[in-house]
Amino acid sequence: MRRVPDPRTLLSPGLRKDLRFAAAKYSECKQDKASDSVDRWTCYLWTPHRRTWDQDMTALDVELHHPVMTQTATALATEMFGSEKKFRNTGDWERVPLGDEGLRSPLDRFTPGQSDVLFRVRNVTVLVSTANGDKDRADAATLSAEQRRRALRVASELARSIARLAE
Repeated sequence: MRRVPDPRTLLSPGLRKDLRFAAAKYSECKQDKASDSVDRWTCYLWTPHRRTWDQDMTALDVELHHPVMTQTATALATEMFGSEKKFRNTGDWERVPLGDEGLRSPLDRFTPGQSDVLFRVRNVTVLVSTANGDKDRADAATLSAEQRRRALRVASELARSIARLAE
């Protein structure tokens, strides 16, 4: 049975350097579940901001469904993908070319909350969420656009790495 490694190890050295969370104090990952049916990881990567004490946050949720007797792992991952999309309910999701299904939350020009990218590669579902720490640095549209770029960049790299873990 193939297990999901720590998601931080699935990111390239270049991206890890750009996010600058190489020091343990700037990231935390925990395996929420490891069973015969599912592996689930949750990670928080804190990037020290360039000009302030604030930190930008990138959260990773990775869930791999193992084949079970009653349903296929891909069907379970597809169901999880749909549930997460409905739970997030960020409005009109934008399709992105990641894995078998990929969605990105809409650009919020008024309040820089967080930006999400949700994708599925066969039996693996991944959610990448980003939020900016320095909310006084720029206008909301600029912050939201920056969050979306970072979320898509991390998700794109994870999609390439996750493809080899999938069923």
